[in-house]
Amino acid sequence: MAQIPADFCFPPGATAEAAIAAQMALYSSPYYRELLPYFAGLETRFEQGNHKSDENLTPPEYRDVSSRYLKLKNCVLRGKKKISGDVLVVGECSRPAEIDMMKRLINGLSQQKRTIIYLTFSNTTEYREIQTFAKEIGIKDIEFLDFYSRDIIQRVILRTIARNRAVYNWQIIHDLLPEGISIHGNPLDIMIGTATAQTAWEHYRPYIQFNEVFVRNHWNPLSATIAIDAIEEGKTVVTTQHGVISTPEAFTPIIATKILCFGSASENILSKVDQELAFQAKRSPYCQDFIPIGSFFDNISELPSNFDKKTMLVIDQHLPWTEQFYGIKEEFQTLQSTIDDISNSNTGLEKLIVRLHPRNKIPHYWLELVHQYPEFVEISDPVHNSLSDDLKRSSLTFGLFSGALATAAARGIPPMFLWQPGWYYTPDLSCFVRDFFFKPDEILTGIKHFMSNLEAYETLRQKAIDSSFRYYHGRKMCDFDPELIERIFPK
Repeated sequence: MAQIPADFCFPPGATAEAAIAAQMALYSSPYYRELLPYFAGLETRFEQGNHKSDENLTPPEYRDVSSRYLKLKNCVLRGKKKISGDVLVVGECSRPAEIDMMKRLINGLSQQKRTIIYLTFSNTTEYREIQTFAKEIGIKDIEFLDFYSRDIIQRVILRTIARNRAVYNWQIIHDLLPEGISIHGNPLDIMIGTATAQTAWEHYRPYIQFNEVFVRNHWNPLSATIAIDAIEEGKTVVTTQHGVISTPEAFTPIIATKILCFGSASENILSKVDQELAFQAKRSPYCQDFIPIGSFFDNISELPSNFDKKTMLVIDQHLPWTEQFYGIKEEFQTLQSTIDDISNSNTGLEKLIVRLHPRNKIPHYWLELVHQYPEFVEISDPVHNSLSDDLKRSSLTFGLFSGALATAAARGIPPMFLWQPGWYYTPDLSCFVRDFFFKPDEILTGIKHFMSNLEAYETLRQKAIDSSFRYYHGRKMCDFDPELIERIFPK
């Protein structure tokens, strides 16, 4: 294996580097507390280009509505009731695995006699499932909070205030960006959504009493707004690692005082990049406690040996924004070329299952592949098939840098990461480099070897399990047991 980079590596053309520069400009500015909640929505819109000379990217004119602000605010606040609890929980979840994690969290909090305010929106699957779960297991000290009014007049007033705020902040961001970095397209709608979250929270805040906060994603606009506010009040704010640490700016600054992370590899990377960013921005990092805890979302219990299944699971990550953001056009093309070679060769495989990205429609390439090899290639829809279901019928997994490959390793299904020098790289996956990173010209030989040699396969399978102990702390699932609850929210 060629020399592996010591740090993140982005191929030429990756817009992630423009995002990193923009992040530094926002975080080191005097307005960083106001601007940080906007970053997640704008992250993939930053690109190389002279924004100061492009009239299409100039923010609309700002009109001051401050003279009417108090009257509008009082109208929006009319009829609000006070609500209190020990821990404010902000989920903002959509995936079933994420919602399941939140169920384990509120169960753990309840068992430790903590009263809960659960902020979610009443028209979501998350609200229905969490509410049902709380009733089923008898959690009584939980109150649900949905502060986005259904009253049309109040919503119009809120959006009017939010639009004004978004325009003002767009002007600030526009002026802060380094020379050569611009915002692609018109971000106003995205920024209004963030400003709406900020404004609604400020209006509601006097009516909510809590001691500590749990936010699943510290960089979502609402979660970031609440987290910054709580930290400034001196409260404990806990967040979680969302997935593979793919870029520094997507995960830092960590807007929480404590973060639960997968394992020692992620702990080291998060701590390093967060402290480096804070130092460069001349700030003190928010986060002081990095707690490796294991898997949050995916079952990582060991599966039986699947050597006899002779099936490879391909993890699809091909989205237009990922290609542009990470600069991995060549990687996707090589992945497809390698899959063509696998489909045309006698590798010992009997089936190739392509697991689509949850946000991806079936691309033309995969449809053509199924049409060409109908007995060999199968498409797995993540809406109907869980990752666990697909892993149970697979001998090997194959892809670029998806967290699904790390999950597969933990379950004893050996991963094959496609990589070669000069391609995108994240050091978060360093524990898999030695045994599971394969160059394109090594893939076919590797598959043939492992699918024809049980001893070699079992050795690789054990290495996968051993490596996953370093990636997922203790190779266990986070269940929010009493010891963890006491550590993150001490009485």
